[in-house]
Amino acid sequence: LLNRDDDGVPAAVQMRERRGLPPAARVIVVLVLCARWAGSTRSAPRPTRQQMHRIMPFGCEEPPPSVVFLRHGESVWNKAGIFTGWVDVPLSEEGEEQAQMAGSYLATWGFEFDHVYTSCLQRTTRTAELVLNELEQGWDPSIVTRSWRLNERMYGALTGLNKRDVANEYGSDQFQQWVTDPPPLQRTSRFYPGNDPMYAHLPQDVLP
Repeated sequence: LLNRDDDGVPAAVQMRERRGLPPAARVIVVLVLCARWAGSTRSAPRPTRQQMHRIMPFGCEEPPPSVVFLRHGESVWNKAGIFTGWVDVPLSEEGEEQAQMAGSYLATWGFEFDHVYTSCLQRTTRTAELVLNELEQGWDPSIVTRSWRLNERMYGALTGLNKRDVANEYGSDQFQQWVTDPPPLQRTSRFYPGNDPMYAHLPQDVLP
């Protein structure tokens, strides 16, 4: 959830104090974490004119360009506590609700997007679709660029394993070490990206 100051203005968008840049070059960066909103039923308050002025660079009548970083909603493997990585699993029901809530919040603040960048994984593209559908502009695939370089980190041989089971079997120290530096994934594994048609065009030396 966006951190707020005492006046209710998201702290993450208060970027107008960047020095050395002309107002037109300043960019508002907004960080939205869908999963943080799980279970929240509180609607986003509509910003006042004074609050909108506070997030604009001095001398600007219109808001500057914005970059929004949005985490995808909860996936079915997130919900089950399974190491996911590059496995292409869908959003859970709650994850879809989280994405819609994120879109509703962005709509309240009047966001519209010229470009959207997602990974190749359906949980991110579905999140983007649900978010844009909450905005006036609606879902527009023509502005979406998908790239494998935005995929989640690869968890190697941990992929597909239950996190709690791994921690219980090998202990917390080994668990933390593997999370930081996962054991390699064998190329014969069904989870190896080289065995997925989605990545058939990629050279082997760039696959995790």
